[in-house]
Amino acid sequence: MDFKDNIITGIALGLITPFISWYIVQFGFDLIGNMSSRSEFGSTPVWRPRTLALIALCFNLIPFQIAKVKRWDKTLRGIVFPTIILVAVWFLYFKGEFLGAEF
Repeated sequence: MDFKDNIITGIALGLITPFISWYIVQFGFDLIGNMSSRSEFGSTPVWRPRTLALIALCFNLIPFQIAKVKRWDKTLRGIVFPTIILVAVWFLYFKGEFLGAEF
C-alpha cells in the first residue's frame, strides 16, 4: 500500500491543512495588526472570522497542487472531499452575512 497516493492521506491533508493554516494566518494578521497599532494611522484592524476561514480553506490548494504535479490521483480525490464539505459548512455558517439577515 502506497501511503503517498492514498485516499486516506488525501482526506487527512484536506482536513488538517485548513486548521493549521487558520492559526498561521491568524498569527500573521495579529503581527500585522500589532505593527499597524504602533503607527500613526490609528487603531488595530479587526479581521473577520469569515475571511480567515476562507483563506484557510484556500490553503488546501497547496497540497492539491503538489498531489496534482506528482500524479497522485487518489490523494487528489481525498483532498477534494473534505474541502467540499468544509466549504459547505463555511457557506451555511456565514450565509446570513452575505445573503442577508433573513436566513
